[in-house]
Amino acid sequence: LELKWDRFGKKTFLGVQAFFLIIIALFTDGFLMNNSSDCELSGYYSRILCGVLSAIVCLLMTFFIVKQCMAGQTVTLRILRFPVNFPRLLSNPWNLARYISMFCLFFAAFTTAGQCMTSDRRSEVEHPSSPVSGTVAQHHQIDVLMVVTAVTAISMWGQLIQALVISTRLAALTYTIGQLFSDVTRFMILMGIILVSFAAALTALQEPGFEEFDVSTMNLLKHFLNLAPPTHYDFEALGMFLMVMFAIIIHVGLLSILIAQLALAYEHLSEDKAGYAKMNRAFVCVEVESCLPMSLRKKIWDKIDFDNPLEFDHGDEGPTGGIQVMELAMVRAHPKYKPDRIIQCTGTADPHDPWPIIREVEDDGDKKE
Repeated sequence: LELKWDRFGKKTFLGVQAFFLIIIALFTDGFLMNNSSDCELSGYYSRILCGVLSAIVCLLMTFFIVKQCMAGQTVTLRILRFPVNFPRLLSNPWNLARYISMFCLFFAAFTTAGQCMTSDRRSEVEHPSSPVSGTVAQHHQIDVLMVVTAVTAISMWGQLIQALVISTRLAALTYTIGQLFSDVTRFMILMGIILVSFAAALTALQEPGFEEFDVSTMNLLKHFLNLAPPTHYDFEALGMFLMVMFAIIIHVGLLSILIAQLALAYEHLSEDKAGYAKMNRAFVCVEVESCLPMSLRKKIWDKIDFDNPLEFDHGDEGPTGGIQVMELAMVRAHPKYKPDRIIQCTGTADPHDPWPIIREVEDDGDKKE
């Protein structure tokens, strides 16, 4: 694993992350720092460049997906207990999110470009000095393009979490958070059922502010997340009893259980931080290796020099097919260091030149040969 990570995994991973970081910077400049509805040159060119780069990425990823499907490089995943074969590239949630975000970015970039071209043509037809009788305040409306841009923003900026694989501690933390997310999901499902049941009860009682079912659900959700300002509920006795029971069940009961469950799970997962970090790096190396052509794989294999014998000492050559790693002197001074069981003795096998006798003195004073 360390060999693959040092030979091609780390360089390829950093190159891919740097390339997508450029796309994120262009996306931020074209869609966030400058309004996508404005056709100014500063943001217009950034959006066009984003669209071109996203189209190139989509074509490359589609090529690798088709290639892996034809070569049988698929992974079986279970969706609703049904086995589904996915290409190895899309079996990673980060790559799947990146693939979808590139399509969304391509759609958003060229949709805004088409709107700017249409607006320029209309501005040429209209007379620039036409008087405006008055302005009417328009209500803010969310269209499809805004939703696509928002999904792209969350997906692209969230993909920076994958870059934390470089650090051992941060890679272990991200893996631990991913495992804990399943516990949080189960809690949210249970919390949603309880929230809907209490919202239905308050709607049936027709309490103030809870006359409609959808409004009651949103008000309870705001009350649970502390998003709404403090208000005085003018409820009847039964309605106030339901609000108090809802607060006790959610805040005192379920949240306390969730915190305790997450603490136990994190304590269990944190025992093998290094192992989880290496496992994330192994996933990256497998994905990179599956996309490399066979000629490049052979070139990497030839550079490893497995055919050359390993040298134990000057003039003392060992077997072939291995990789020699020099051991630090501080390793031998560590209290947990275990000496090698195989002792290498140089020279030819000769009965007149026997192997040396090594005597070790143990802590209790006994000698051992």
